[in-house]
Parts: sequence; C-alpha cells; structure tokens
Amino acid sequence: MDKIVILFLFGILLFASPLVYWWASPAFPWYAPYLLWAILIGLIVLVQRHHEH
Repeated sequence: MDKIVILFLFGILLFASPLVYWWASPAFPWYAPYLLWAILIGLIVLVQRHHEH
C-alpha cells in the first residue's frame, strides 16, 4: 500500500473516530489537536520528500 494512503487512513483514524474523545478531553493540553495536525503534516512532508528522490 502506498505510504500516503496509509497516512491518510491514519489521519481519518485520528481525527474522525472515537479517538477524538481521548485527545480532546480536558486532561490534554489545549494545543494537543494542533500538535497532532503538525505531526501528521510533518509525516506527509517526509513521505513526499522521500517519494520525489
């Protein structure tokens, strides 16, 4: 399976599943969603750079 498809499925799992209740709970800091988005975007950039070479 293509790595970008795997990252897409990981993003769906992370942001559109019951896991949202876990990372959006008051126990996590306010910046947790932004950090998760930044990690996902960073992984996509790394995969794209590796794919171009």
